[in-house]
Parts: sequence; C-alpha cells; structure tokens
Amino acid sequence: MNKKTLFAATAVCSLMFTACIGGDDEPMDTMQSPFTIHQTTGGVVLYMDGGSVVYPTQTSVNDITNNKGFGDVKRAVLQFQYDETMVTDNGNNTATIRNAVLIGGNGIPTFNALTKEEAREKNVLEEDSIFGFNDLTKSNIWFSRGFLTISYNSTYYSNVNGGYHIPTANAIIEADPANQRNIDITLLLNKHTKKGDRAVGNATIINSFDITNFAHLFPSSGFDSISCNVHYKLETGMTEEEKTVVKNAAVKDFFYPW
Repeated sequence: MNKKTLFAATAVCSLMFTACIGGDDEPMDTMQSPFTIHQTTGGVVLYMDGGSVVYPTQTSVNDITNNKGFGDVKRAVLQFQYDETMVTDNGNNTATIRNAVLIGGNGIPTFNALTKEEAREKNVLEEDSIFGFNDLTKSNIWFSRGFLTISYNSTYYSNVNGGYHIPTANAIIEADPANQRNIDITLLLNKHTKKGDRAVGNATIINSFDITNFAHLFPSSGFDSISCNVHYKLETGMTEEEKTVVKNAAVKDFFYPW
C-alpha cells in the first residue's frame, strides 16, 4: 500500500489518524480523518480538519448509520473510499472529493466551550469533579472548522450497573483584556466518579468543543491568528502537575466552514 498525505487533515491528525491509501491494484483509495458534519437539503457535506471537503454518497451515509442519518452528531472520525478521478486539488494541500463511499467511523463527543461564568453555573469548577489527564500533549490539541479538539489518555472506572464511567473534558475560554490577540483556555477532566474509586482500565479519548460562540472576541479584520494559552492538569504518579502550552489558532477556525 502507498502512504499518501496530500489530503491528510493536518500534521497532528496525520499522526493520529493515518491516511492509508490503496495501491494501483486496488480500485478505490481509502482515508480516515476527523470531520465536521454539515447536513444540507442537498445531502451531507463533510469538512475535513485541515481544509479538504468530502461529499459522501447518500447510500453510504445510510449504510453506516442504519438509515438514521447523522442526526445531531457534529463531529466524527470517518473512514471513506474514493476514486481519484473524483478528486479536485484545491491547492494548499487540500482537495474536494466527490462520490466518496463511507465505510465506518465513530462520533466524537462534542460540547460547547464555556465562559468562566457558565462553568460556575454548571458546577464544572467543583474541586471533586476535576481530575488530571494521564496524557495530553501540545500536538494533540488542535483547532479546525469551528471546533477545538483534544485527544487525551485517561483512566476509567466501572459502575454498579456493570458499565463504565466514561471521562469527558470541559473547555473554558477567557479573553485577555489587555490583548485581543490572546486568549486563555482551561481544559478540565471529569471522570464522573469519586476520587479514590478503583480504576479498571485506560483509554485514549477524543472530545471536541464548539468555539463559535467566542468568535466575537476578535475584530472582523486586523489579524488572522491568535495565541492561546492552554492550561490543564497532568497526573504524574500520585501528584498532579499544572501544565500550560501555547497554541496558535486561526481566527477563521472560530467559525463554521459554511
């Protein structure tokens, strides 16, 4: 098999979601990537992180959703196949792919990013609900298509009903009153269990946060990118370490792509 990265989502996502493309002996090429999903009267449009656009066949949408459609799913990691004759190179390492055939995928749990006030109202800042990430690196935090997305590692716990408590994260965004080019983002992990409970496993989890409600923080013209100070806790043995990384984000990524 060949390995192509021309239409991979971003450098980050090409590491997380390898684009595995079929060789000359295979009739269709295959790719996997995270997407923002837009449902229109003409059908589903998939906006790949990084800039490419994919138009899947309605038949394949029906096939992988059991004829239910994507419903309220906003983000997903999807696998699809396509014919190279259906690809238009848009430049800037992006493409438009038509008549793509979806073959599988998983929805990404998606939440609204919060202001500090909203976080207080929702009790997100309660100390007993805040845990450290087992692993979260700068390269696994990215912005695209109106969403902030993180891929992190966390322990998880069993519940009395035989299922599991699945961790989720929250994102709190605050403007820097002294500089419109800066924002602070605090990522908080909630394991939905009590501290001291026994963990039963460890998993890599992807969460996305809708950040379009914060587009008003930036002027409509004047600059294209901002600096984001991202704060979070890491579990290091029996202690927790405060971590801050700086990520650049395009202002356009605080808007949906349509």
